[in-house]
Amino acid sequence: MERFEEYLKENLPKVDSFHPHYNSAISQMLLAGGKRFRPMLLLSVVEAYEPLLFESALAPALALEFLHTYSLIHDDLPAMDMPLSEEVLRWPPFFPGKEGFLEGT
Repeated sequence: MERFEEYLKENLPKVDSFHPHYNSAISQMLLAGGKRFRPMLLLSVVEAYEPLLFESALAPALALEFLHTYSLIHDDLPAMDMPLSEEVLRWPPFFPGKEGFLEGT
């Protein structure tokens, strides 16, 4: 998984955006850690059955992690209807002085 973490850091998305914190918010969300179960599962299967394809499997594994991270953030969007508090939000505040991840949505 060390190779995947390196690949993730080397391939963080960079998007032209009107929002000044967009890229840093995406990077922080993706680098926030976690089990990385989905990419680990894919890379473990590739390593077990076709080890020569491991490097080629890093991009699809990264896509899985991007999609999973998106789903976690999207799952928290109903919190917009609730009072913003640390008990409600699972994500740390990404913008100092702001109210957490909702600033980036």
